[in-house]
Amino acid sequence: MEMHEKVDTLMVVIERLCELLENENAHIGSRKFKAIGDTIEEKDNLCRAFELLVRGLSKDKHNLNETEEDTREMLLLCGEKLDTLVNSNAETLK
Repeated sequence: MEMHEKVDTLMVVIERLCELLENENAHIGSRKFKAIGDTIEEKDNLCRAFELLVRGLSKDKHNLNETEEDTREMLLLCGEKLDTLVNSNAETLK
């Protein structure tokens, strides 16, 4: 898989994880716990995919730096959004 494909795939995974976390946070707030259970398997699979993709990109940093600057910026923004939602989700689960 080429670098741009890896980055595109990672962004798709991040976007879907963000959707799931936004929904999960909303469901927790409204106490709709069954709705959360319906997405746990997908969330686990996406987390594993995220981890594998990030590891692969980390090993190939040189080629990542050769991707277009706006693509790297978009990836950074997606990652920041995911980080915010993960922290919010952890806080909501407390």
